[in-house]
Amino acid sequence: MKNKNLVFISFTILLVMYSQFSFANKLKEEVIPLGSPPKGYELIPASVIPSPHLRHLGFVCVSRTKKSMIAIIDGKQSMAFDAIAKGYPRFSPDGKHFLLVGEKDHKAYVLLDKTLSRGYDLVYKAMFTPDGEDVVFIARDNNQEFLVVNGRPWKAYPAIAEKICPVFSPNSKKIAIIAEKPNKKSTLVVNNKELGEYDLVLKPVFSPDSNHIAYPVKIGTQYRLRLDNKFMGDKYDEIRDITFSPDSKNIAFVARQGKKFLLILNGQKQREALYIGQPIFSPDSKHLAYMEFKDKKMFIVLDNKPGPKLDQIGVYFFSPDNKLLYMGVKDKKGCIFINNNPQKFFDSVGLPVVSKDGKHIAYRARKGSKWFIVLDGKPGPSFELVRRPKFSPEGKHLAYIARENKHYICVEDNKPGKPYVWTDFPYFSKDGKHVAYVASNGKGTFIVLDGRESNKEFLGFLKGVPLIFSGHCVTGQALNLPGPEFFKVNVCLGN
Repeated sequence: MKNKNLVFISFTILLVMYSQFSFANKLKEEVIPLGSPPKGYELIPASVIPSPHLRHLGFVCVSRTKKSMIAIIDGKQSMAFDAIAKGYPRFSPDGKHFLLVGEKDHKAYVLLDKTLSRGYDLVYKAMFTPDGEDVVFIARDNNQEFLVVNGRPWKAYPAIAEKICPVFSPNSKKIAIIAEKPNKKSTLVVNNKELGEYDLVLKPVFSPDSNHIAYPVKIGTQYRLRLDNKFMGDKYDEIRDITFSPDSKNIAFVARQGKKFLLILNGQKQREALYIGQPIFSPDSKHLAYMEFKDKKMFIVLDNKPGPKLDQIGVYFFSPDNKLLYMGVKDKKGCIFINNNPQKFFDSVGLPVVSKDGKHIAYRARKGSKWFIVLDGKPGPSFELVRRPKFSPEGKHLAYIARENKHYICVEDNKPGKPYVWTDFPYFSKDGKHVAYVASNGKGTFIVLDGRESNKEFLGFLKGVPLIFSGHCVTGQALNLPGPEFFKVNVCLGN
C-alpha cells in the first residue's frame, strides 16, 4: 500500500485513499461525471473546489506548454488566461455561480460565470458577499486602489488594506474597507462613506445585528476604540479581540496599558492581568468568559470569577444551553471543565463536543495506552485510537471512528461496525436516522451507508470534503485515473 501512495503522491492533497467492492447491498447508486483535464492540459491539484451541497465542481488546468490556464466547471471550460490566481475558482454560497481572477496580456480580470470584467492593473480579494447577492473585489489602476461592487467602483485611494479587507456585516448590507488617504492618514470606509481619519485604523467588527461597528484607531502613539461614531473607554497602548454579545447590546475587548492587559466591558475595566485571552459571550448574552495568565498559571474567568489554576488550557467555548466548556491540564493530567467545575481527570483528553440541544457532552480520553469516548461522564469501549466524536443533529446518537488491530471502525452508539483498512469521519442525516462514511479495504474507496457498502469503487474521494445527506440519500465527490476524472456520487437506500 505504501508503494501505491507513492505512485499517487501528486494527488494527496485531493484524495482520501482506498475502496471496496461489495455485491451484497440494496443501495441505489448514481455516478455523474464532473469533468477532467482536457487534452494538452494538466490539473493543478490544489485548485479543486466543490460547490456548497456538492452539486458542482471546479478546478484549474495549466497547458503542458505552461502558456495558458483554464478553469473547468462541471466539465465545461472557461476562456483561457495567461494565468489564474491561486484560490480560484470560487462558488457563491448557493453554488449557482462561480468567479475567478485571471490575467491576460498583463491585465487582471474577474470572470463571473460567463461575464468578464474590464481589465485592471491588479485585482485582489475577489469574492461573493456572505449572502451571495453581490460580487466585490479590490482593484488597482494608475497607482490608485478602489473597491468594485457589482462592477461599480468606489472612491479611489493610494492604498487599501487588502490583507484584512473587505469586511462584511452579517446581513451583507454593509461593506467596510480601510484606506490610506493622500495625506497618509487612515480612514474607515463603510458603503463608500468615510468615517473620519486617523493615524491608523485597525480591522473593524460588526455587531451580530449589523447595526453597530467597532474599530480601534491610533491617535499619536495610543489607541482608542470607536463604537459607531463615538469613542469608548480610555486610551490604550493596544486594543484587540473585540467581541459583541449575540444580542448586540454589549461589547468586550482586550486592551494593554504598559505591561498590564485589561478586560474592558462596555467601556469599563473589569480586570487586569499579565495576559488576557479572547473574551466570549454565552448564546443568551448573559455570561462572559476569558482566559487569564498569572503567577505562571492559566485560568478562566467566568462572570468576573476566576476558575481553577491550570498548567494548560485548550479552546474554551459556551454550549448552546450556555454552559462554559474547556479542556485543562494539571500535573500532566487532562480534564474537561464545565462552568469551571472539573470533571474526571485522565492521562489525556480531547476537545469536548456538545449536542445541538446542549444536553449531551462527549470527548476523547486516554488511560494508559487505550483511548475511549466519554459520553455524559461515562467511558465507552476502549481502542488503540479514537477520533473526535460527532452527535446526530437531534442529539440522540453519537458516532466516531476508532482504530484497533491496525483496522478502522465506525462506532455508533458504542456499537462497533465492520473493520476496514481505513475510514473517514461519519456523517449523520438531518433526522439522525442514517449514518454514512467513506471506507476502504485497501483496493479503492467506497461509501458505507447504514452499514451497507456501495458497489462503485473509485481511486479516492476528495480530501476534506464532507458527505452531504438529502433525505435517505448521501452525496460525495470522487475521482479515478486516468485523467483524473471527477464524479458526483449519489448513494440512496433502496425501498
